Amino acid sequence: MKENSDFEVLMNEMQLPLIEKFGKEFQQFSNKTLVESFFNILVAHPCNVLLELGAHRAMTSRTFRRERPDRTAVAIEANPFNYESFRESVEKNGTIYKNLAVTDKTGPVEMILSDGEMDRKRGHTKTSNSILKNTSFNATKKITVPGMTFDDLVTDLVKNDEIPALDQQRPSLWIDVEGALSMLLDGAQKKLPECLMVLAEVEKEILFEGQATLEKTMQQFSDLGYFPFLKDCEYHPKQFNIIFLNSNFFSEKDVAAGREWFVSSLLAFEAA
Repeated sequence: MKENSDFEVLMNEMQLPLIEKFGKEFQQFSNKTLVESFFNILVAHPCNVLLELGAHRAMTSRTFRRERPDRTAVAIEANPFNYESFRESVEKNGTIYKNLAVTDKTGPVEMILSDGEMDRKRGHTKTSNSILKNTSFNATKKITVPGMTFDDLVTDLVKNDEIPALDQQRPSLWIDVEGALSMLLDGAQKKLPECLMVLAEVEKEILFEGQATLEKTMQQFSDLGYFPFLKDCEYHPKQFNIIFLNSNFFSEKDVAAGREWFVSSLLAFEAA
């Protein structure tokens, strides 16, 4: 765990003074730059398959296919209200869009929605709904949604010819599952080690009841063969995003230039 801790310390040493100086404007810029780094890696280390887990409007998948329509994007969204609201626009782009929760078991799973007056007016499409209860929610509504492990999901996608076998085209992942990352990783023991890289939203503090925070999820990624590469500070200190790279497919030499570009871009930030 020391290497993971050192990674966070080094990133924070660079980012915290800029947060103090520029505030939210810099934090948003750090996220924009991290996302750009993610797409840069997809080009530098060619990747033609993207799995977006916790997709909402599937904007990452849409961007991935817009740049190269021959690529394959699969977007997974657990909330059926989101799925029905966005399905037409997502599938119009050619992205494969599925309604299920990716978690630690295959079978029906309970999802907890915010159920205030505004939520009902908006059709329960809030991005922070989850299979874990958001600690900021007051009134809630429980629904049952289909659940599947990542291992079973990938097996089905390959079986149905929706994506190639992983040893032919290694997917990259974008994960934003609102506190349920550790559960997803528990169900990804076989297939995630065969993937290329992951950009994942992580929590440093507990924002969802029963969730695991950064210390555990970092160790889970390490156990699956991944190392942390870059992080933003989008919602520092509680929540941010990290790019994890599979050590079987990346060496320090492979990514040194990418890290240098990310750091220099952040250090060059100037407020508008």
